[in-house]
Amino acid sequence: MLASLYGGCFSAVTVYAVGWMAKKKGPVFVSIFNPVNLIATAIISSIVLAEQMFVGRIIGAFVILIGISFVLWGKMGEQT
Repeated sequence: MLASLYGGCFSAVTVYAVGWMAKKKGPVFVSIFNPVNLIATAIISSIVLAEQMFVGRIIGAFVILIGISFVLWGKMGEQT
């Protein structure tokens, strides 16, 4: 029951953030939320469900964040 509550709350926040970002910045920034969602799920599952965090998961999250940073940096350069 508790996992359903956390899942519902996290999904509601994600839907709101995606809608807000689509309205504010456009569809490219919305596609960035999918990797961020994976990272947030890994962090929340390790905290709430006491899952183990492996080195590969941490390295993968770091690589995803670097990729997202490059995409946002490139899009900011296009908008100016």
